[in-house]
Amino acid sequence: MAIDILPFAFGLSLFSFFSSVAGIFLAVRRGRDGATAEDRRIAALRRQHEKAEARRLKTIKRVAKELRPKIIQALARYGFSYIYERQGAMTRMSTPVIRTILYTKDAIYFRIDRLPFRTTFTDLLKPEVEQNLSLAIGRECQFQHDVDIGVWLQVGLRSGVSAIPRFFPYTSKENPQNALELLPATKNWAVPIGMTTNRRFVYEDVRDFPHLLVAGATGGGKSVFMNQMLATMISRNTPKQLELILIDLKGGLEFWPYHNLPHLRRPVVIDAEEIPEVLGDIKKEKERRFALLRRAGVKDIRGWNHTKAAKLPYIFVFFDEIASLMLNPKLKRVVDGLINDLAAQGRALGLHLILCTQIPNRDVLSTIIRGNIPSRVCFNTDETGSMIVLGNHSAAQIPPHGRMIYRRASYQVECQAPFISEAEIDAAVNGQNLPQNAEKREVTINDLFTASLYGFAGKFTVRALYSAFEGDASETFIRRAAKEYEYSFEQQGPVIEIDGSRFVLGRVPMRGGRGRFLVPLADGEPLPTTQEEMEALAAPAVAAAENADDVLESVAWEEE
Repeated sequence: MAIDILPFAFGLSLFSFFSSVAGIFLAVRRGRDGATAEDRRIAALRRQHEKAEARRLKTIKRVAKELRPKIIQALARYGFSYIYERQGAMTRMSTPVIRTILYTKDAIYFRIDRLPFRTTFTDLLKPEVEQNLSLAIGRECQFQHDVDIGVWLQVGLRSGVSAIPRFFPYTSKENPQNALELLPATKNWAVPIGMTTNRRFVYEDVRDFPHLLVAGATGGGKSVFMNQMLATMISRNTPKQLELILIDLKGGLEFWPYHNLPHLRRPVVIDAEEIPEVLGDIKKEKERRFALLRRAGVKDIRGWNHTKAAKLPYIFVFFDEIASLMLNPKLKRVVDGLINDLAAQGRALGLHLILCTQIPNRDVLSTIIRGNIPSRVCFNTDETGSMIVLGNHSAAQIPPHGRMIYRRASYQVECQAPFISEAEIDAAVNGQNLPQNAEKREVTINDLFTASLYGFAGKFTVRALYSAFEGDASETFIRRAAKEYEYSFEQQGPVIEIDGSRFVLGRVPMRGGRGRFLVPLADGEPLPTTQEEMEALAAPAVAAAENADDVLESVAWEEE
C-alpha cells in the first residue's frame, strides 16, 4: 500500500511545483503587461502632443503665408514701392522683399531683406508705419532692428492675448483681468504698473522705487498713471500709514479730487511761493527721523515700525509738473538739493518723491534728477525725450495712448498702463475700495528675524515679538518659526541671512536663563559644531545686547 502512495505523492509535488512556476510567470506577465500598457499610454500622449504641435506649426506657417503678401501690399500703399516706366507706361512695380520668416509660439518674424529704389529703412521705422501696418493686417506689429541682424517685423499671433493689450482697466465688474483684481490683496504698498505680453501683470512695491520719474507727451497717459497710483495707495493704507504732499503749480486741478483727503500732510500746494516752506518741512522731517532711528539703533523705517509702538508713516511727495520748478533758477537749486539729500537716505527714512513732467528735456531733468532716480515710467515722447529719460529711443516707438516703458535699473519692459476713470478716483477717495484689513500687515519669517536683530539686539523671544507686531503675527507662527530655524549641529544649519550678513539661531546663556539668540557669523567663519563653540561665538553679541539701555523701550517724541 505504501508503494502505491509514493508515485501519487511524487506527482502531487510536481504539480505544486509547476503551479508555483506558472503563478510566478503569470505575475511577471501581468506586471510586464501593466508596464507595457503605461508605456503605450505615455507614447500615445507623446504622439498626440507631437501631432498637436505639428498642426499648430502648420497653422502658423499658413498664417505667415497669408500675412506676407498683405504686409508687402500695405507697405507698397504707404509709399514703399517704386514704379518703373518705359515711354510713359508702367512696366513693373518694385516692392519690399521678404524672404526669411521665423516662428515662435507668440509671434511671427518677417525679415525685411530689401526695400525698393528711393525708399529707406529710416522711413520704414517711423512709428506711424508700425501703427498703419497693425491696422492693415489686424495684428500687433512692431519693428525690431539691429546692425547685426537687420530689420525684422514682429507680428503677434494673438493680438490682445499674447500681445500687449490696447486697453487695461483699473477696475471692471465684467473683466477679471483688471489692475485692482490682479493686485495682491495682502501687499498694501503694491501699485499697478501695467499689463505686458502674454497677459503678464507688472506691479511694484512703491517703497522700493524709492523715487519715481514719470514722463511723457501731453495726452499720453502720464496723469492717468499718477492718479491710479494715488487711488491705489490711499485705498490700501490708512492716514497713520501714509501721508501725502501734493504739489500742482498749474492751478491744482489735477489734484482737486484729493483736496479733502485725511492722508494729506498739508493742503494741496498750488503756489510757487510755498515751495521753499514745503521742501524745508521735508528736510526737517528727514533730520528728525534720522535722529530717531539712530537713537533706536535701527537701520530703516521698516525696522522701526516692526518694533516700536509709535509708528512712522511713509511720506510721498507728488510733483505734478516738475518743469514748473526746474525752469525757475532759484527753486531748481532747492529741488536739486532736496533730491540729492534724499537719494541716499530717503528710502531708509520713508521719504519718497514722485516727479512727473511732460517736458523731458535736459533743462527740466537735471543731471542730479537723472542720476538719483533709478525708476522711470516713460509714455510716448520724441526720440530726444526718450533718450533723456530711458537712455534709448524705445519710448518714441510706442503707441501714443496708455502705452509706456517701465524701467528700473537695468530691467525694462513695455506695458499698457491701467486706465482709471474719474468715478473710480472718487470711489477710492470716498473709501469704497478700502480693504477690511488695511491695518493688517503681512508678517513674514524674515520680518521676525529682522525685528529680532534690529529691535531686540538679536534676542528672539515670542512675547516680545508678538507685542512688537501688535497681533499681526500669532504666537503660534512665531514659535513655529523659532522651532524650524533653530540651529542643528548635526545638519549644520539653517543659516539665516539678514541684509547680507549671516546668522544662526541658537540657544545660549543669557540673563535669566537660556534663550534663543541670533548669533552672528563673520565672513568665511566655519559653522559651530558644538554648543561650546556656539556660546563662544554668541558671547560678545549677548553682552552688548544685555548692556543696551533701550533694547526693549519705545522712543517717543513730540510732534513739531
